[in-house]
Amino acid sequence: MTTITKTTGALPTVTLSKSTGTLPTVTIARNNDLTATVAKMVYGSLISSSGEDTSMRNDNADANYHTSTSNYVGELNSGVYIFRTLIKFDLSKIPSGALIISATLQMTMNANYSSATTDMTLHRVLRNWVINQATWNSYSTGNTWQTAGGFGALDAEQAAVATREFTAAEANGVKSWTIDTDSVKEWIDGDTSNYGWLIKTSVESDDGYRFATDNDAVEANRPKLTIVYITEEGTAYRTDYWTVGTMSAAIVGNPTDRHNFHPVHDSNILEMNMTIDGAIRKYLAYDSHPGGTEIRLYYTNSLDSTWTQYSANPILTSALPEYRWPSVVYDGSTLHMFLSDRTNAQVERWTSSDGITFTFQEAVVTTAEADDQYFNPFIFYSTHASKWMLYYKIHASGVLTLYLKSSATIAGLTAASPEMVSGGVAGGDLQNTAAPSMLYINGLYWMLTEGYPDPGYWVTYARRSKEPNTNLVDSTAILGDTNTGHACAIHLLSPDGNSIYLYTSAEISSEWYAQYAKISV
Repeated sequence: MTTITKTTGALPTVTLSKSTGTLPTVTIARNNDLTATVAKMVYGSLISSSGEDTSMRNDNADANYHTSTSNYVGELNSGVYIFRTLIKFDLSKIPSGALIISATLQMTMNANYSSATTDMTLHRVLRNWVINQATWNSYSTGNTWQTAGGFGALDAEQAAVATREFTAAEANGVKSWTIDTDSVKEWIDGDTSNYGWLIKTSVESDDGYRFATDNDAVEANRPKLTIVYITEEGTAYRTDYWTVGTMSAAIVGNPTDRHNFHPVHDSNILEMNMTIDGAIRKYLAYDSHPGGTEIRLYYTNSLDSTWTQYSANPILTSALPEYRWPSVVYDGSTLHMFLSDRTNAQVERWTSSDGITFTFQEAVVTTAEADDQYFNPFIFYSTHASKWMLYYKIHASGVLTLYLKSSATIAGLTAASPEMVSGGVAGGDLQNTAAPSMLYINGLYWMLTEGYPDPGYWVTYARRSKEPNTNLVDSTAILGDTNTGHACAIHLLSPDGNSIYLYTSAEISSEWYAQYAKISV
C-alpha cells in the first residue's frame, strides 16, 4: 500500500508498507526548481533531477512561452483561447529495472477561468520537443506537429496516463495527478523515449485554469514530480566519504573567531528568502564566537559564494560564556535554533519568524553530570526515518559520548528518550570524538565528528551507517593536517540534493576561520 499526502505549504509524505518483510518510511524532501524527487525505497534514498515546462496557445500559434511564470490548460471561457501545457522531467537517475511503486505530479493552480466541470489529462508525448522552441504549431524549429496543438496520433498518445477532475468552483492550491506506473517504468527501462507529458482538458470549452511554472519566484509553487520505487537487492553502498577539494573562505573578508558555521536546513539546505539588511536573502546561516559569548547571522544568495555578516550582529549575546554552537532548522513556518547554554548546562531551543529575533522556548537536554557544557547540538530531518533527529555529546568522567533524540515533531524532542550512539568498530563506540553532524543520502547516514589526536591538530572524521544511531563504521580522517586543523564540521545537502556543502572551523596559526567546500555527489 502506498499513501501520498500533500497539504498546502507542507512537504509530501510517502509511506510504503507490505504484509511481509520491512520497508522504510520515507518523507520526500523539499524540491528546488522543477524537480523530480525520487525515493529509493530499498535504501530510503532521495534523488533529484531538474525538468522543464511551457504552454502552447492556438490563437498565438507560433509563440513560445517557456520564460512565462504561468502555464494555462483548457479554454479560457471566451470561445477562442485554447491552451495546452508540455512538461517533462529528467528521470535518468532512477536505475533501469526499478519497480515503480507510485508516480505523482503536483502543480499549483492560481487562477480559475472555468464555468464547467472537465477532466484534465496527461498524455505521453511522442515528439522530442524543445523547451524554448515548442509552439502550438511546432515541437521544435522547422518541425511541425502532425496536428497543431500537439495531440495528433503521431504527436502524443491518445490514451491518458493520468486524469483529474476539475470543477467550475475549483479552488486555488496544489493539484495532484496519480500517474500510471507502467508508463513511467517504460521510460525508466528505455522501452519508450521520455518526452514528458502533454496536459489538456477533455472538452476545451469554458474550462481554463492557470498554474505556476518552473519560473515561479516561490519555490513551493513550482511543479513537482514524486516517484517512489524499489531497486533490486544487492546494490552496492558507498564505502568511503567523497573527496574534499580545496577549502575556501566562507565569509566575506575571512574574519577570525568563527565557530560552527551552520546554514538553515531541514534534510537539505533551504531557500529562506527572508528580508535581512533591507533586502530578500535566499540563504541564512548562523555561527557562534568560540568563547560562547554571542550568536551571529549571515546571508547569501548563492551557496557558491561567500556569506555576508548581518549588519547588527550579534543577534544573541551574553557576558557569560553562555550561547554556543547554534544548529538552525526550518519546519515550514518557524526557525528553530538549538544551542548550547554553557552557563545553565543545557541544550536549549529558541524560535524566530524573521531569522533575527529569537525567543527562548525550552531546555531540550539538561544534565548535571557533564565535565563541560559544550554539547555540540546538531539537528536535521531524516527522510529515511521521517523524524527530526537531535545529536549532542556529553563529556562526563573524562569520556565523550554522543547521544541522539528523535521525534516526528520538533516539540517532541524534549520528551524523547536519549539513545547512546554506538560505533560498531574495534575499540568500541564514538567516545573521544565530538561535534556530530549528520546527513542521509543513497541509503546511508554519514556522520562527521572532530577529534584532537597526536600530533596535536584538529581532525574531521567521517563514519557511515544504514541506521541513524548504530554501527557507525570506518572512522576515516578526511580533513586536518599540521598546517590547518579542521573542527566543527557541518555537512549538508544542497537544495537539489546533487551536492554536499561542507563547512568547518579551520585553525590556522591559532586563529579560527570559517571555510567551505562543495562536493558533487
